[in-house]
Amino acid sequence: MIVLLLALVSAARAQTEVIAARTTIALVASSSEASAPGDAVTFTAQVDADRGAVPGGFIDFFDEATMRWLGRAAVASPAITVADLAPGEHPIRAHYTGTTDFMPFIALPSSSNVLVHRVQAPSRLEVSSSPNPGVAGEPLTVSAVVSAPAGTPTGMVTFRDGDHGLMARVRLDGRGRASFTTSALPGGSHLLSAEYEGDSRFARVTTTVRLEITARSDAWSVGSAEVGSD
Repeated sequence: MIVLLLALVSAARAQTEVIAARTTIALVASSSEASAPGDAVTFTAQVDADRGAVPGGFIDFFDEATMRWLGRAAVASPAITVADLAPGEHPIRAHYTGTTDFMPFIALPSSSNVLVHRVQAPSRLEVSSSPNPGVAGEPLTVSAVVSAPAGTPTGMVTFRDGDHGLMARVRLDGRGRASFTTSALPGGSHLLSAEYEGDSRFARVTTTVRLEITARSDAWSVGSAEVGSD
């Protein structure tokens, strides 16, 4: 009788033993690291367990910048697409809910790493030189102005003369302007470019301007001709 009772207890314990598996979830990809307002962006997660594949459950996606719930996806198809993220940086995190649908196997919940996605509005860049034309050996100022319909862009502008760097990463001021002064440009025609590298809200943009530098001897010749004609 005692032997039979012990056997029944052992069987009951075996039937109610719960196997709990720890899980990990990672945001492994998005359709792009940055997008424009209104663009569709896809976030994809991957769930793994220490006892093999995760058989079920759901994944919730959150924007931690606004504490907004973006959507839910099944583990079998772990991706969502959103198209209404506002300009700025969005730290996205995924949460796996876990599952008890396969008792006595339980997959425990877990949270992913943060994937930062940037939504960048278009910006406009204008570059100019004063004076233009200039004279070789004399100072001139190259300026860039970055603007946008809503807000003032921040960040850096890099200036180049064709393929040659002139001034790297000049910071925009509070009005979206960046400038530098140089007297090192030789005589001739120059294609000056300015590249705004963008910030968390505004996209990068590049523009160019043609600058003519007159050699000093040419400038003296022109001045002498003008004096002689008076």
